[in-house]
Amino acid sequence: MNKKICFFSTCFVELKQIRMEQFEKILPKNVEIFLFTFKKYNKYNKQKLKRTKIIEVKSNSKKDFILQLRDFCKKNKINLLFNLGTPHESFGSLIATAFTQTDYFINIYSNPIDAPFAYKKFYQKIIPLIKTISLVIPFAFSKKIMCVKDVGKRIRQTFPFLKHKVKPISLIMDEKLFRKKNKDAARKKLKLPEKKDILIFVGRVEYLKGSDFLYSIIKKNPDKLFIIISKVLDQKFLSSPPPNTLLLDSASPQDLSDYYNASDLCLLPSRTEGYGLVSRESMLCKTPALVSNIPSLRAIDNVIKAELNPEDFQKKINWFFSLSQKEKQELGRISRQGIVKETSFKNLKHVWRDVLLN
Repeated sequence: MNKKICFFSTCFVELKQIRMEQFEKILPKNVEIFLFTFKKYNKYNKQKLKRTKIIEVKSNSKKDFILQLRDFCKKNKINLLFNLGTPHESFGSLIATAFTQTDYFINIYSNPIDAPFAYKKFYQKIIPLIKTISLVIPFAFSKKIMCVKDVGKRIRQTFPFLKHKVKPISLIMDEKLFRKKNKDAARKKLKLPEKKDILIFVGRVEYLKGSDFLYSIIKKNPDKLFIIISKVLDQKFLSSPPPNTLLLDSASPQDLSDYYNASDLCLLPSRTEGYGLVSRESMLCKTPALVSNIPSLRAIDNVIKAELNPEDFQKKINWFFSLSQKEKQELGRISRQGIVKETSFKNLKHVWRDVLLN
């Protein structure tokens, strides 16, 4: 009998399109692939998804979504349910598969264990901490918990009785999309200054991502341009944006590759991270990354690390821009080399296939 795998998500980002395309290449032809999503978030390019059958939920209610997902899994005898979004979607997986023949894997590329403790004030920690503790319920009933190495280590430490379920595995990254391009041409295309030092930050501009550090660093470097791509939640950036910032709500993966290539250095002063996707994308483009010296980021090969304060970040920024052009190029070269080794489709396709099928 052919195996049936259903992927689901309650929102959409371009990365999910890329991952579904990868799954089509990874899974053998006798595996039926389904994608369950809200109709309003069905922005998937169906022409690129040759094998995937997309099922839309018209309702905007998450309760309706989960109940319809459960009904779909039962009627179609789905073997495996796999979430593409946040770890909290695992509650949906539990409800959709309870007392059925469908198993579910939990897919985590954030860091739900450490995130509550990154907040400064105790009252800010309470709700995130309750959410984290509650994850033990869907985690316990899952078949596997798939995550990166550092997050897997923290899950084992926090919930030792779940350690047999944890499967550390890296994301497959598109090394052809994120590749080195001519910097001058990229800047010209994006209408960026040709001679200015440019740093790039991609991700939510909020406390957990070090937005206060980022703001301080930008203010101390008025001669440099800072490109910020994503949703801005820190009001300082909206009420009093530094003049040396370029704020963009979003960028397609193709445009993002251009922005990485146009930049000299990628900046990630996060208090907590699950995978460090942004730093890896930048490094694939041979643009070095400067990140916080925290567990999930310090493990990245050839990344530049700074302690979690703006002063140390400034020291590392000064050091980087003091390098010769040849030294910067060499750092870019080894940056890409390490990420390709860790995340390439060639190196990971068989690992992912074994995990999904066995």
